[in-house]
Amino acid sequence: MEIREGNNCVTIHCVDRVPANLSSGGDVELSVEVFSEKFSGQGFAWVAAPALTDFLGQLQQLEERRQGEVMLEGLEPEDFRLRIWSVNRRGHLAIGGLVTKLVHHGEGGPYRHAVEFGFEFDPTLLPKILAGFHAIAESGEPNS
Repeated sequence: MEIREGNNCVTIHCVDRVPANLSSGGDVELSVEVFSEKFSGQGFAWVAAPALTDFLGQLQQLEERRQGEVMLEGLEPEDFRLRIWSVNRRGHLAIGGLVTKLVHHGEGGPYRHAVEFGFEFDPTLLPKILAGFHAIAESGEPNS
C-alpha cells in the first residue's frame, strides 16, 4: 500500500504474520518505507492484531467524517508510529509518524536510526488507504 503526495510517500507492506492458532495470532510485521521532503528511511515493526483492528475502526470513522485523527503504533512505539489526521474543517488530511531501525555494527551498537515525517495528502486517497489496511489485517498471506 502506498500513500503518496508529490515526492512524499509512505509505503507499507505486511511481511510476516503470527499464525491464528498462537496466543498473539494475527499480529503483523510491517515493512515501512518513507520518502518525505528528501528524507528517507525504511524499517520493520510488529503491530498487535487488536491495535490494527482498533485503527481500522477509527480510520473508517475518519473516512466517513473527514474530521479527527487516528494513530497506529507498533508493539514498540519508539520503533513505529503512524498518525492520520484532519488539518481543517474542510476535511483536508495529513499523515505523519516515525520509523526507526536498529543497526548492529561495531562494538558500541546497536545504533538507532530514525525518520520522523509528515505531509498533507489528497483526502480522496482515504478509501484506498482504508482498503490497504483492511487487506493487511484480513489477509492470511504476507505482502498483502
